Amino acid sequence: MCDLEDDIYAKVSELSELGNSHMDSRMYELAFDDFQKALELLPQPKEIWDAYTWLKAGTADALFFLKDYERATAELFDAMNGPDGAFNSFVLLRLGQVLYEQNKPNAIEYLCRAYMMEGEKIFADEDGKYIALVKSHLDVES
Repeated sequence: MCDLEDDIYAKVSELSELGNSHMDSRMYELAFDDFQKALELLPQPKEIWDAYTWLKAGTADALFFLKDYERATAELFDAMNGPDGAFNSFVLLRLGQVLYEQNKPNAIEYLCRAYMMEGEKIFADEDGKYIALVKSHLDVES
C-alpha cells in the first residue's frame, strides 16, 4: 500500500484532529463536516487509503450522535470496505449500535464481533443496553 503524499496527509490529519476536537465538544455537525472535507482530499480510489477507514468511522460516529442511524450505517459499511475496516472493533461496535437503533436483527452479530475482539472494555463508555444484549445473547454472566 502506498502512503499519502506528505502535504495531503498533513491536511487530512489536521482536519481529522479538528473533527475529533469537535466530537469531544459535542459539536457533531462540525465534526461530520471536518471528516467529510478530509475524505474529499483522498486521491481516487479513496477506499485504498488507511485514512479512508478512520475518516468514514469518524463521519459515522458523528452521525450516530446526531441519531442519523441510516446514514451512519452506510458510512460504517463503507468503512468496512477500507483497509482493515472489517476487523476494526470500533467500526463493528458502531455498526452494531446503529443497526440496533434501527431494530435490525443483524445488529447482534456486529456487537458480538466487537465484544469478541475487545471484550467489555469497548463498551465501557457506551449505553449499557448494548453490552447487556451481547451478554444475554452469548449467555455470559455479568
